Amino acid sequence: MLVSQAWREHETNAVEIAKINLALDTYLKAPPDPNPRYSEGRMHEGIARHFYPYPVDDNLTDKLSRKSYEAYVLENDYIKITIIPELGGRIYSALDKTNQYEFVYRNIVIKPSLIGMVGSWISGGLAWGFPHHHGLLTMAPFEHCSVENSDGSKTLWMAKTDHRHRMRMRLGITVRPGSSYIEAEVFLDNRTPLVNSFLFWANLAVKADPSHQIFFGPSVEYACDHHKRALIRWSVGEGSYGGVDYAGVDVSFWRKIKKPVSFFCWDCRDDFMAGYSHAAQAGTAYFGDHHILPGREGVGTWRESRGKRLAGFAH
Repeated sequence: MLVSQAWREHETNAVEIAKINLALDTYLKAPPDPNPRYSEGRMHEGIARHFYPYPVDDNLTDKLSRKSYEAYVLENDYIKITIIPELGGRIYSALDKTNQYEFVYRNIVIKPSLIGMVGSWISGGLAWGFPHHHGLLTMAPFEHCSVENSDGSKTLWMAKTDHRHRMRMRLGITVRPGSSYIEAEVFLDNRTPLVNSFLFWANLAVKADPSHQIFFGPSVEYACDHHKRALIRWSVGEGSYGGVDYAGVDVSFWRKIKKPVSFFCWDCRDDFMAGYSHAAQAGTAYFGDHHILPGREGVGTWRESRGKRLAGFAH
């Protein structure tokens, strides 16, 4: 990363971590029904929707209040990130201090919608999906502690156990001195003698503008939708996809997506994906060993949040 000489003269090469109270406009929820629902015979994105022992958190309201959240801020000379453990260990925001570009979408309001496995789910930031996408822990409060490492880096460790299958996720978010990236270490534990299947997703939202473009690695020739029901050539389409004719259309550009749809990498053999705003001349990149994290998804959908639009990645 190139920075000005003036910037270098003020470098401290140190990482700071601070616990703060973060006040956010929040739509309130009524208490869930205490009576257990074992199953409703429905599916949640291809997964049997069995709730017990969790209550179904679907009593949303239109009451808006200013709520204070316990949050942690990690920063060095290059980046500043904010994490809210009580909202599923979510990375709420991430700022590139060299150009003031927010490379993780910061939603200014907390407004639950009924997208999660047990009901409420919120958009924005970087949310962790385990033991499956938009799963049981998306809005759960995580245990957490901060530590200083021997190299001067600082880590916020968070953990949560899924009470349905006793699966446990441990998550370490680290910022290192003189580094402009966020490092995430994830440990997924099966604490039982039984075999349990799982999915793990890091659902990242970024603010989109008409110039925003998604980049998959050079190995990706096709993308598919949920459940692999349709294929499209990446990135210049051929024919219909999601009910829209994309023949000759470069679907990597957000502005060219005509309706909400997802693009999952087909047979990805690369370790990265990225999004780039040509207008801001800045973007966000994801890196992870594709042998461990084989999936990549660029979401060409958008949602409104007080007039702002966003697009998302899932890794």
